[in-house]
Amino acid sequence: MRGYEKEPQIGDKVISLRNHWDVFSSSGTWALTNGSIGVLKEYMILNKTFPRYITQKQVPYMFSEIELEDKDFFPSIPIDYIALTTGTPALDGKETYLVNKSTTYSDAPYEFAYAYAITTHKAQGSEWDKVLVVEERFPFDEEEHRRWLYTAITRAKEKLVIVRS
Repeated sequence: MRGYEKEPQIGDKVISLRNHWDVFSSSGTWALTNGSIGVLKEYMILNKTFPRYITQKQVPYMFSEIELEDKDFFPSIPIDYIALTTGTPALDGKETYLVNKSTTYSDAPYEFAYAYAITTHKAQGSEWDKVLVVEERFPFDEEEHRRWLYTAITRAKEKLVIVRS
């Protein structure tokens, strides 16, 4: 609706979908964890080819610099280009395991998604000045809905808007 392209653009907000506790920001302050949000500063796409026992696919890796809110950054993050642009990872679980187990091919590409609007589940552990919550009860029972709503409203530091259906 806002005119953003499907293809990644410099300045796009992205969120990490997995923990990478051994990958640190340039200052060494932050680990790249599930829910880390940043802005794409630069990137290049390289196709990797693996041996047949891993996969016969050619996998596009998007090597990216991701800037954090405090201007710290993660240099050269290998993002799964297919996962970012389609929502479906390029490698399945077995292929990812074989790539990560291999000493020759380093890491499988990291899963990221666009982060202009994220779910309450993905927002756990994060806070923002302004938060918009679209409240829907389905498929929650009453207790589960209370826990979800608590998580959603505690993401806001200054302003919270709740839209009820």
